[in-house]
Amino acid sequence: MNRPKPAGLLGEQTAEWVLVREGWQIIDRQVRAAGGHVLDLLGVHPVYGGEWLVEVKVWGPEPSGRDTIKKAIADAYDLQQLAETRPLLLVMSHRLEGLHGDMLRRALRAGAINEVRIIGSTEHYGEARP
Repeated sequence: MNRPKPAGLLGEQTAEWVLVREGWQIIDRQVRAAGGHVLDLLGVHPVYGGEWLVEVKVWGPEPSGRDTIKKAIADAYDLQQLAETRPLLLVMSHRLEGLHGDMLRRALRAGAINEVRIIGSTEHYGEARP
């Protein structure tokens, strides 16, 4: 697996800082999950407890980075099919509308992604489900 690019690394650090301030306990970074998937963080949810996998996707003002969300959704569905038991939190730099937003809402409804957060926002795509 390739190491994160500078923007991705900064995004991971920012997401970790925000989560810790909200009461998450970060246990590990670059965590192996079912099927060999590697996710950015492993943390304990401050409300629901238990270990949660955390994937961070950030991008700049240009739209091309938004396709990284498709990879996160594909990985989430694959983890679900592999019976990964830990819930998944997706942290993003921007709110998405249109096709990408619809895909995220479907992944939430299907339980492939358990919670979606936007850095710097208190608005969520849906309620968390452990």
